[in-house]
Amino acid sequence: MGVKPSNPAVAWRVEFVDIAKSEPVSALEFRVIWEIEIEAECPKEAAQKAREVQLRPDMPATIFEVWDHAGQKMHRLDLAEPIGRLDDAALASLRSAFRRLQCAPEIGREAKDIVSVMLVFLDTQQRYARHRP
Repeated sequence: MGVKPSNPAVAWRVEFVDIAKSEPVSALEFRVIWEIEIEAECPKEAAQKAREVQLRPDMPATIFEVWDHAGQKMHRLDLAEPIGRLDDAALASLRSAFRRLQCAPEIGREAKDIVSVMLVFLDTQQRYARHRP
């Protein structure tokens, strides 16, 4: 691929920011950063190579760090659509089916233990998704 440097001393950090402003001018100003390690002879060449990587269809550049000046908080966002994830209605239906299995008398203890672990996992994932920035 050629985007990871073999010699870290020649790696450049590329930030896409408005460098003309040193102080935020409004409560809605953000600093958006996209990072990649690039081998290059100079900063301009590094930026050009990074832009080429961004535009490649097989290399999605979807993860950004966003500094919220007003909130004084850094956010890490992945704009790629999650693949293979269930929506809230499907997850609720799955939880309901698992809870019915936990109460079914014909289901063995081992199977009920597995269902319990799966419910704990689903509940943990739901709490995590609800609290992400």
